[in-house]
Amino acid sequence: MKLAGRYICVSVVFLLGVFLLTLPAPAEPDKEFQPVLKDYRIHINDVLDISVWGVEGLMKTVTVRPDGKISFPLIGDIYAIGKSPEELSIEMEKKLGEFVKESDVSIVLLTFRKPVVYILGEIKSPGSFSLTGPYTMLQLLAEARLIRPDMNENHVKVIRDGIATDVSLDITGEHGEVNASNFRLEEEDVVYITHKGVASVRVVGASSGRTSKYPLPNDPSDIADVLAEAGELSEQTFAHGVKLMRGSQVMQLSLSNLPEDFELRHNDVIFVPAVKKETFTISGYVSTPGVYPFTAGFTVLDAIQSAGGFKSDGSMENVEIRRDYPNGQEILIAGNLYDPQTRPPELMPGDLIYINKRKSSVGKFFLEKVVPAVRDVSIISSLMDN
Repeated sequence: MKLAGRYICVSVVFLLGVFLLTLPAPAEPDKEFQPVLKDYRIHINDVLDISVWGVEGLMKTVTVRPDGKISFPLIGDIYAIGKSPEELSIEMEKKLGEFVKESDVSIVLLTFRKPVVYILGEIKSPGSFSLTGPYTMLQLLAEARLIRPDMNENHVKVIRDGIATDVSLDITGEHGEVNASNFRLEEEDVVYITHKGVASVRVVGASSGRTSKYPLPNDPSDIADVLAEAGELSEQTFAHGVKLMRGSQVMQLSLSNLPEDFELRHNDVIFVPAVKKETFTISGYVSTPGVYPFTAGFTVLDAIQSAGGFKSDGSMENVEIRRDYPNGQEILIAGNLYDPQTRPPELMPGDLIYINKRKSSVGKFFLEKVVPAVRDVSIISSLMDN
């Protein structure tokens, strides 16, 4: 029986070894693969799972607040927006070093803003496209089902940091090295697609999201006529101008001061800037903290009212206004809003208002109410005794 058992064990080990030898070797990692999130920076509303290795109780799932901060045990509030998870973990390790020896902070992004590219041009649904991995132009066009036989290979462009690049659909490499199969897209790229047709220009309204094609006007210099037909001619366009994309060139144009020899050409693209919505942020001890539309002439009290008013423990004293300047952020104190002679300061776009927690008023009540009352009783008693 013992010999039979040994024979069975040896047979099982032998068969297991043969099975492992027949398994395919693990694939080598793609050296060209660059994770989309390798340079990710933390944004508002990102959800982070934070833990300190080997320390029970120092783990927390947090959401980045509108003021750009998160809270964590022992170190309190810490600014997170604009930092990479690695940079934030290093900063937290330094702060935790006062309490924990050799702290090792791990940060995992649970919810984050997905990187996107923007697709515009002669397509049914212009808009954004989420990048779930490293994409080439060809992969994007194929997955988004945007390839058509009449697509003009000379006018498939990628706009990156204000520079337009022609990307050829000829993937044989006969017409240059830059083609759809080897051009890798990056976050915030704008892909612009056109198809063969009559001489025309296109107007892209950034705020409306519409892309429209119009024939060249009789007067090629009359860009205002094209914008009016597209419904994009307004005080905003006269105040901020438009961008004109022509080939690989991107020009900023002022409608009130066009170059003397300016003329529109076939396949010009006119980008109309979006109207920037001005906002302010309010956080702390108010009913509904968040981001709200800015209105000229708004005061701190107006902002507090927009956020549903103070919480029961919110303080009207020393309300903080954090305002960005070219040389950094400054903190302004709004003063005591209880005082009717205090004029609440007016807000500016981008202001961050923080409402502090009200301090305990027991001591103040004792000094202002109880002590005088006791003193008055003592005086009355002494008069009656006399």
